Order: sequence, then structure tokens, then C-alpha cells
Amino acid sequence: MSRQAARKWLWKFVKFIVIGALFAAVGEYWFSYIIRRDINNWYFTLGFNPSWLVVVYFTSRIIFRAIKNRFTANTVYYLTYGFAGLIIIEWFLVGNSPWRNPQANQLGMFSYHATTAMTSLIFVDPSPALAKLKKAILAYFIPYTLAGTVVGFLLPTYRLRLVVLVWAVIIGYTLMHAFYIWYLSILHQNTLRADVQTVGTADTRS
Repeated sequence: MSRQAARKWLWKFVKFIVIGALFAAVGEYWFSYIIRRDINNWYFTLGFNPSWLVVVYFTSRIIFRAIKNRFTANTVYYLTYGFAGLIIIEWFLVGNSPWRNPQANQLGMFSYHATTAMTSLIFVDPSPALAKLKKAILAYFIPYTLAGTVVGFLLPTYRLRLVVLVWAVIIGYTLMHAFYIWYLSILHQNTLRADVQTVGTADTRS
């Protein structure tokens, strides 16, 4: 690998880790500090989530090498790391499995971990076709973050903060799936166009 290629790879890798960690940090901040007033737990997550994203980055290379179709590979990535975060982190490390904590919202936790992985993937993709999608994600997530943070600090009791912000995380992160479906639909359309061009080229050569 040349020095220029190494720098390019390193920059992409750092962006992947930082972007996913930033999207994850919002929910963690609400739960750790605004609800529980436990800033040390939030500091812990600021180290844990980037570490998890390092695992995601390197293990996902297996998916992308094994599956050449981008739409299929990214769909597998989406489901793999949503469920990996849910099962490995939430069920076995945190204890939020259905049998140990039936009240835990499984969809919300899946959505949170899918967001951590998918936002990294989307924002490091340099394709111009994703510019509108990236702006839409930011136009949704930044006001969502600000509104939830302000409301959380204004709520006077632990019980109110717990109910409001936990549901804000569940609903807010779950709505992010609309962007991931949008992303996958762009990849699917690009795959179809590439197939059509391949067929057309083959026809002209025959």
C-alpha cells in the first residue's frame, strides 16, 4: 500500500469510527447523564462505542469481500450489526435480554445499534448520489438531538426523564430506519442500472 493510499484508508477508518460514535453518543448521554446523572457511565460509553465500531469495521470486511453485490452486502451488514449489537451488547453484556428484562424494548435497542453501524457506512461513502440522503439525516437528527436534550434538562423528576427520554430514544432511533431503507434503495437502483449497462454492452458486442 502506498503512503497516499494508507492516508486515505486511515482517514476513512477514523471517519467511520467517529461518525458512528457521535450518533450513538446522543442516546447514551440522555440515558447516562440526563436521566441517571451518571457522567462516568457516559465517559465509559465514549470509549466502548468506538471500540465496538472498530470490531464492526474489520469484521464487516468479511461481508464485503464475500458478497460482491453492493445492495446485498449492505443489507447483510445492516441486519448483522443491528442484531449483533442487540444480542452481544444488550442481551449478554448489559442484561437486557427478553428473559432477563422483559420490559426492555428490543426494537429500540436494535435500532440504536443499527444506527451506530449504518450512519458510519453511509457517511464514509463518497458517492454523490448520497448527498441528499446525508443532508436529510442531519436535518432530522440534529433537531432531534437538541429538542431531546433541552426537554430532558427541563423535566423535573427522574421518573419523567426516564419515561420521556427512553421513549424518545426508542422512537427517534427507530425512525432512522427510513434513511437506511432509502440508502439501500439507492444501492438497489444503482445495481439495476449497472446490470442494464452490462447487458447493453454485451448486446453491442455480440
